Amino acid sequence: MANDIFALWDENKTRISDIENIYTKNKYLLTRNQMDARKNYQKLLEKYKFSNMLEYVPSSDILKIMPPYSFFLQLKFTLATPYISRDDEEFYICDNPIKKDKVFKVPMVSGSSWKGNMRWTAMKIFTDRLHKGIAQNSISEHFDSRSRMVRLFGHEKSTIADYIDSVLAEAIAGDDKAHEKFIENKKFVKENFRKFLIEKGYINTNVDGRRGRLNFYPTFFNQISLEVINPHNRKTKAGTYPIYIESVPVDADGIFSLLYVPFDLMGKPEGEAKKEVAKDLKLICIALKEMMLTYGFSAKKSSGFGIAKNELSDVFCEMNGVEFKKSLEEKQKTLDNLENEIKAIITKLLNTASPHSGGNNV
Repeated sequence: MANDIFALWDENKTRISDIENIYTKNKYLLTRNQMDARKNYQKLLEKYKFSNMLEYVPSSDILKIMPPYSFFLQLKFTLATPYISRDDEEFYICDNPIKKDKVFKVPMVSGSSWKGNMRWTAMKIFTDRLHKGIAQNSISEHFDSRSRMVRLFGHEKSTIADYIDSVLAEAIAGDDKAHEKFIENKKFVKENFRKFLIEKGYINTNVDGRRGRLNFYPTFFNQISLEVINPHNRKTKAGTYPIYIESVPVDADGIFSLLYVPFDLMGKPEGEAKKEVAKDLKLICIALKEMMLTYGFSAKKSSGFGIAKNELSDVFCEMNGVEFKKSLEEKQKTLDNLENEIKAIITKLLNTASPHSGGNNV
């Protein structure tokens, strides 16, 4: 039992001053008095210094080993509203701990969270732009827009595919509200979109699923604060029991890193490949800006959590095989100016011959 830390604490041979890590201190306090632990937690957070995670931020050198037209984007952003998420820690000082790195216990946004939020934003942009009365013979242009999300984020899960099929079916139906017509249109969309993806080579009939071209890296923060919700009794109008929610506070900085790898363009005609990359970059640019400034990337984002300021620092964006003037270094760094920077990359891409190809293929 000497190796069991909780058993050791029960022997009352440990003082809290002997414990350096804030999370171990919290668990020690919880074994003594839960209310006292919660009162002291905020004071501990104010004094605690988190590990410096900058050395774990991916380097732009990764582009050197990537295929033609690979794109790396990295930017340092500042939170305009608190960021909250959910960790799977069970024995904790509050019921709503923020997600942290398993080893360093630093608050983080995982790569999968970035991907999910950006995909949701891209889907929102796509569905909001649909108009009623789409003709079935002109559906291919909407399939082309939808296929960009498949190229970037991978195959659609059944719930996402069903939702987008339904939205497109309603758009085709227009003012016709008959349920039978809706089912017919939905079946048409589902079958023909799959055929479209197969014809374009985005999916293979012999392989389940598809990998996306986008790769997201985790973002680490160095601050934690507590949000407090105090439910009131409807009869007495008095507060009952405060609920503590861990969050990353306003003005905390994080580094967002994204790598675009068009691995499936090998062997395609150069002109076709460039057009695909250009369309992908446009969607990345729009979705990133809307996610950061409008929709958010946090839990409870519909309530305004997880919005970034339109101010950036340490911005790096570069494409493998395309040289261009980095004008963002000479301007105020904002997401609006970043959008113009990516447009400049697209223009340079479409007007430059590829140094990687001796012929007409990538």
